[in-house]
Amino acid sequence: MAALTALAVASRCSLRLYITFIAGSVVIASVVNENGLKWGAFQGHDHVLEVECSGETLASDKDLLSMVLYSARDNKVLATVNLKTRECATSDRFSSCVFDERDSHRTRLRALVLDIAEGETWPFGCNLTTFKTADGAIFVSWTAVAVKSSR
Repeated sequence: MAALTALAVASRCSLRLYITFIAGSVVIASVVNENGLKWGAFQGHDHVLEVECSGETLASDKDLLSMVLYSARDNKVLATVNLKTRECATSDRFSSCVFDERDSHRTRLRALVLDIAEGETWPFGCNLTTFKTADGAIFVSWTAVAVKSSR
């Protein structure tokens, strides 16, 4: 049985504040959520990794403006969304944008990774641009590294 082992590194960047923290997780056909990044086996298929980014963990007083989901392994953008114009762009990978009409923080970018070999790492990340009247524009970035291993 294959298992996905993941080490997540999340960071929040703004003009005034830089915070970095590390959390480790083990994934066995379940979903792990670190900040706004969620990953795990796609619909129970251990050989397919599903990666998802959303703004759900952002404070409600911050407006979400844009999101970018990317593969840090090959520096490739998997999906982007501009919430103001409601434009979505996806790559040649299986990726999608899911808009939430009621709450922009629940908008999601998703991608499926099919070509991860046993023992191979797959770093990915998500960048968000937010705005808060008192603070101005704030850039938030989350990254994680998934490793596929056998059990």
